[in-house]
Amino acid sequence: MHIRRTTVHDAALLARLNAPIQQLHTNTFPTRFKAPLPNDPELIALYAERLASDEWVGYVAENDGEPVGYILCEICYSPENVFTYAETTLLVDQLSVNPEHHRRGYGQALMQAAVELAHETQVSRIVLNVWAFNQQARAFYEKLNFQPMAHKLQWLVAITS
Repeated sequence: MHIRRTTVHDAALLARLNAPIQQLHTNTFPTRFKAPLPNDPELIALYAERLASDEWVGYVAENDGEPVGYILCEICYSPENVFTYAETTLLVDQLSVNPEHHRRGYGQALMQAAVELAHETQVSRIVLNVWAFNQQARAFYEKLNFQPMAHKLQWLVAITS
């Protein structure tokens, strides 16, 4: 297992590695999530833009030189306002490991890279969002001692014409 930092040249790779988790989201919530398009120029351009930014940092997990997963993090600065103090957090925006490589330590190694990035950038809090339907991801994050910090609720409104 090898974990390496991404470069802007990894944009197409991240687009491909994103496909399994995007498909899970599409299968579960098709009215919200689009089907994965790993060769979509717009998606590749989005990853390239993020990877070129100082606020975004990614890592790729490799098995014998073959990419099998990635993590993409954003360093987020929130200025002080009348309600909260200024804070910089590390947002784990995306984490995906190919299903055939689940439960082999790749996700944990990618999360460890995020923890090391937090130390390097002197960020004291790592945050992430996980969909309620993704029980496997929720169990993974709980195993890593992530704690709930908010609950986002929805109420589906029936729209009539």
